[in-house]
Amino acid sequence: MTPPHLLGVDFGTSHVVAALRTPDGRTRPLLFDGSPLLPSGVFLDVAGETHLGRDALRLAVGAPDRFEPNPKRHVAEPSILLGDSEIEMSAVLTAVFAKVLRACTEETPVPPPIVLTHPSTWGAVKTGLLRDAALAAGFPSAATVSEPVAAAAYYERALGHTIDGALAVVDLGGGTVDIAVLARDGDGPPAVVAEGGLSGFGGIDIDAAVVEHLRAAAPETEAGFWAGVVDPKTDRQRRERNQVWTEAREAKEMLSRATTAPLALPGRDTTAHLTRAELEAVAEPLLAPVAAELDRVRERAESGGHDLTAIFMVGGAARMPLAGSVVHRATGIAPVLIERPELVVADGAAGFAGPAAPADTPTAPAEPAPGPYTPPAVPATPPSTVHTAPVLPARPTRPRRRLAVAAAAAAAIALLASVLFLNPGDLLFPDRAPVSGALVTTAGTVCDGAVPAFPEGATGFLRGPHFELRPSCAGVLTPAEAAGLAWLIEDLPELAPGQRLALVHFEAAEQVLSLPDGSVHEVATEIVLGDRSWNVTGVPGEDTLYYAVIPAGDRTAVTVTDAERAQTLDLASGEVETPVLAYYHGALDERQLLVKWKVGLESDDQEWTGGSLSMEDPVQVSRQAFDETAGWLTEPGMVRLTAVFSYIHDYTNNDMRFEFDALEQFWVNTRNGPLAAVGVEAVDHFIENDDPGSEGEGRTYTMVFEVPADMTSVEFAFAPPDAVLDYSIDVWLYPVDGEEVYYYTLDFAA
Repeated sequence: MTPPHLLGVDFGTSHVVAALRTPDGRTRPLLFDGSPLLPSGVFLDVAGETHLGRDALRLAVGAPDRFEPNPKRHVAEPSILLGDSEIEMSAVLTAVFAKVLRACTEETPVPPPIVLTHPSTWGAVKTGLLRDAALAAGFPSAATVSEPVAAAAYYERALGHTIDGALAVVDLGGGTVDIAVLARDGDGPPAVVAEGGLSGFGGIDIDAAVVEHLRAAAPETEAGFWAGVVDPKTDRQRRERNQVWTEAREAKEMLSRATTAPLALPGRDTTAHLTRAELEAVAEPLLAPVAAELDRVRERAESGGHDLTAIFMVGGAARMPLAGSVVHRATGIAPVLIERPELVVADGAAGFAGPAAPADTPTAPAEPAPGPYTPPAVPATPPSTVHTAPVLPARPTRPRRRLAVAAAAAAAIALLASVLFLNPGDLLFPDRAPVSGALVTTAGTVCDGAVPAFPEGATGFLRGPHFELRPSCAGVLTPAEAAGLAWLIEDLPELAPGQRLALVHFEAAEQVLSLPDGSVHEVATEIVLGDRSWNVTGVPGEDTLYYAVIPAGDRTAVTVTDAERAQTLDLASGEVETPVLAYYHGALDERQLLVKWKVGLESDDQEWTGGSLSMEDPVQVSRQAFDETAGWLTEPGMVRLTAVFSYIHDYTNNDMRFEFDALEQFWVNTRNGPLAAVGVEAVDHFIENDDPGSEGEGRTYTMVFEVPADMTSVEFAFAPPDAVLDYSIDVWLYPVDGEEVYYYTLDFAA
């Protein structure tokens, strides 16, 4: 029987997060002093009392030696030294879980079973310590599950995805980066097949880089102040250092939603500002090792036969838009991101059906039967707003717009701007940093299905020998229109009059990538919105929206390079620049042409004429632009036609010979006149037939023509040989029906 409530707890390096699952199956985070994040640190005062969370952080300013910010790193140690006192780690863990239990009992009077998460590298000793501490704190039963497995459970249960292939969970925490690739064997739960991480990097390192950026930009008159921030000697300097680091962290977090963040630095009369561009400049070099480590773990997974198909980024530092962009550029896979990634692991743990969690996890004593219980009211909205599946009321669509936007909100903003002659964003964000990103969401969420993606008659897609790329929709929105997408694009600012929101969406089911095994050729996609670009190996593999704030009039385009030949789709017009025309006109396949002609009979002495013989020669014609071995066969505007047929020159049972000059007697008619073959190859051999009279020495011809690629209906011309005397019976054979040339049309329409 499923218990009335179940608690999932993510005991992280920097924070503890707890999610409570209610009897109706929904989950919500517990709050600690109004926040879902409980700082993991512990402080021991001189009286021997233990303080946790934000209280511990405040007390640590005056006595940092009595504070341990990351107890998780010491789980396997018997004790830790706080000040001049040792405290057992079991007591520290029990105190943390006791605080979680107190917050939980504010929601439900009956302590629920608890599922605790841990790194996948932890063994039975460390996980056992967690369970023991939870039981000692007062929870009725405890189980454990690894953090990546909990994240994968959230990925499937809450986001509605299915793990096809392998899923990489990238956990960007405050002090560490943990990467695990999971795959499912049959119908069982996903299991970790490769893992890695960075123990010396986390969100706190980005905070430190922001602090250093602020110090480097400060005037020389503040040199003394910053020396105290770097190496505090007094209580005041320690308080100022703590305030600077807090401001840096909160500014970093704000820049995941805005383009500029204020910082109230101690001792200054004016407010400092940090832009997203500045943050990304200092953070990007720090994130490069994350991409490299992910690549290493990916290689290990793929060497075991598990091809990476999706990436899910969790942990507080994953809120930075740059983190997702770095991973996307490095892997070619747009990661799945949600609004509150720091809540994912706890929420995933709470989603397990009961305290047993995974089958291989030992459980504590069973929970006592609860008494009558009425669950408290819960908010209708889940704790995380998921980009991939927002729950929204129905909105009216506008018939002449490519992207579905909230028309009422757009009209209200446009009216306000027309009355005030001002854009509020100009007042709030004078130093706008460019906003761009990629998020996984369905076409139905973004595109208005009643309207085509591009103007009527536009090509609207790219195609080559190994791919087909079809945007679901694309558009460049005015500030008023863009405002209606703020519910989806969390970091979208209010646009200035000269700015536009450029978007393009790709639906995975509409894209084709067909590189044969062992192919030496490559396919690469570049999406360009203004001065922002994304590079994807192959074609976009998930339902992905790319967006960027750009100056009005800037270029938006998608370029796919296949076998070193690039084609570009202009996202404004839907037209293809430098197209390989054969892939947009007609079919690239093989058709058969049957050449039929008749010959009349006449005696050598011209005493009689009569009858006729029917002649048939099948011709196999293939239409190609590319060959996997030879590469490109023609220029982009042309296509190759290869005609193969056999022709008997000398008939065995008849003393006659048909002369045949392939270049003179078989050609293609084009709108510009006759077109001769660019190449002819002939192979002599004996042609057998059931009718001995139709056997003889023959020749197989391979003729190559290059014709305009937009010519899908091809007219071939055949000129029969001149009259031939059959010496065995003294009879002439000559073309009849009054035709000197026969014409045959072959249609390669798709």
